[in-house]
Amino acid sequence: RSKAFAIATGSEKTPILHCHGEQDSVVPVQAAALSKERVSSLLKERSGGNENSYEVKTYAGLDHSVAIDELNDVAAFLKRVIPPIPITTQTD
Repeated sequence: RSKAFAIATGSEKTPILHCHGEQDSVVPVQAAALSKERVSSLLKERSGGNENSYEVKTYAGLDHSVAIDELNDVAAFLKRVIPPIPITTQTD
C-alpha cells in the first residue's frame, strides 16, 4: 500500500468510475476493490469528501483489455456526471 497516495485538493467531490476485467491477467480484479477502499477512506477523512462517489464495475471474462459493455458504461457515466453544454445559435 502506497503511503504517498493522496486526494488532490479540490477533487474530493469528483465522481470516479473504475472499470476492471474479472479475468485481468496483468492487474488482479481485487485491486479495484482495494483502490475503492483506499480512496473512499481518504475521502471519509476529509470534510466535504464524498466516499460514495467511487463506482466499481467489473466485466466477466474480460482480460486486461476493453469491451463494448465497458465503453457503454463509460459513456453513460460521462453523460450522467458532465453537465450538458448549452447550444446557442447566433442571429444576424
